Amino acid sequence: MEEQLTVFDNISHTDEAKNVANLSNDVANLSNDVANLSNDVANLSNDVANLSNDVVDASNNMIEYNLTDIIKNIFANDEQKNQYSVVFNEEILCIINKILSLTPNTFNDIEISVKEVIKDGKINTNDIPQLIILVQRIYQVIYEIKNTKFDSAKRAEVASNVLKFVIYMLVQERKLIIEKNEEEEFFKKTDLLIDSCVSLLSFSKTIKHKNCLKYFFGK
Repeated sequence: MEEQLTVFDNISHTDEAKNVANLSNDVANLSNDVANLSNDVANLSNDVANLSNDVVDASNNMIEYNLTDIIKNIFANDEQKNQYSVVFNEEILCIINKILSLTPNTFNDIEISVKEVIKDGKINTNDIPQLIILVQRIYQVIYEIKNTKFDSAKRAEVASNVLKFVIYMLVQERKLIIEKNEEEEFFKKTDLLIDSCVSLLSFSKTIKHKNCLKYFFGK
């Protein structure tokens, strides 16, 4: 009888040990599941953070800055300003900075006019009348800036370079869409046409001046 009880006791202990082992395995598996769940939560948090950053970046990209704001940002950053000084000399950048300080909306007005002139992404001799008006407008703005001792010829040259700068900025900032492989040729044509405008303005003033002399002194 005692032997039979001992056998049953051993069986009972064995089952109990198996149950404990199974329970331990269950606890271990549960711990792994909890750990995996924690990793999933952490990964989800990272995904949410990355998504938030993407939304912020997208929002920033959707903000369309006008030309005045863009130029202000460039002049506030020495590194960017130095990049443009390679293309435009310090004298032109100085005048642009003065215009920015005194009449900042000038650049927004010029931006609107330039976009109207080059709305098809092309520029040709048909655009000369509108370009002449733009040069004259910038010429007048420069004329009204104090402490700029320019004669009329120099003022016209500076005005033309300011207009070139504006067009260059609009293209670089993709506010004027010109195909990348066409940009160099576009800038060459633009510079040539603007220089032609200045020559026509100078020639016109010379003719008027000669007519005045003829009126007063005869042939």
